[in-house]
Amino acid sequence: MAASRTALATAERRDLADFLETLTPEQWDRPSLCRGWTVRDVVAHMLSYEEVGLREFAGSFLRAGFRFGELNARRLEQLGAQTSGDVVADVGWSHGNGAEVTGPGEALLMAISGRADALPELEGPGLVTLESRVRRTS
Repeated sequence: MAASRTALATAERRDLADFLETLTPEQWDRPSLCRGWTVRDVVAHMLSYEEVGLREFAGSFLRAGFRFGELNARRLEQLGAQTSGDVVADVGWSHGNGAEVTGPGEALLMAISGRADALPELEGPGLVTLESRVRRTS
């Protein structure tokens, strides 16, 4: 039986977090293959947009003059004080006023994007409503 995309994505993220936890402070601050960025910068960039809603992203992109490089530089500046543990921690995000749905940030993002594969990772009293909406659109 083939693994679900959600299970694969979750396993990949867990593997990445496990690897990142083995890095020393010196390794976090080494230059990466992305010119001008440290390993910490690359990891922060990979994970930094999970907690940003569409409205906030659009506003940030506008303020950056619709330049992705400028947008990323500003986002990294905002995240500069985070420790390596902060960078690999899961997303602490909440929004809305309905019954609560909880789970890993990646699964929540996938579900609100209409990806039914993420639903088994979620729980809470609002899951039935979310599930019915996701299945209607998929």
